[in-house]
Amino acid sequence: MTQEIRAKASELERVVKRVEELREGGISHFLLRGDLASGKTTLVQAYVRSCGIQEPVTSPTFSLMHHYGSFIHHYDLYNKSLEELLALSLLDELQEAGIHFIEWGEEPIERLLERLGFPLAIIEITPFEGGRNYRITHA
Repeated sequence: MTQEIRAKASELERVVKRVEELREGGISHFLLRGDLASGKTTLVQAYVRSCGIQEPVTSPTFSLMHHYGSFIHHYDLYNKSLEELLALSLLDELQEAGIHFIEWGEEPIERLLERLGFPLAIIEITPFEGGRNYRITHA
């Protein structure tokens, strides 16, 4: 199933609401795709704020992962091979309870997660003048 939401920055709560609906429906892993500066981290920031968590949200580019509260997990897999991720015990992290946002969650990690039975959705973010288009695909 695919849904598209066009939203300006001030309307991001509509996307957050959809993510929360999918999470409540059993999807726990969200692969975030888009060019540099497309808004992947901004979406995670909006979700974290909607949960009442006040800590700063930044892209985990150099640290690979950040955790917010006890249940929000945020990863940045830019330029990481599947072999590197396995060597870093990423699969152990992905099995933790909660919601997982995976920036740069491209096809190799998607196939691995599907094979292992992780419930997932893909959010493709593309800018348009004045906002972003969020294409959300899930089973």
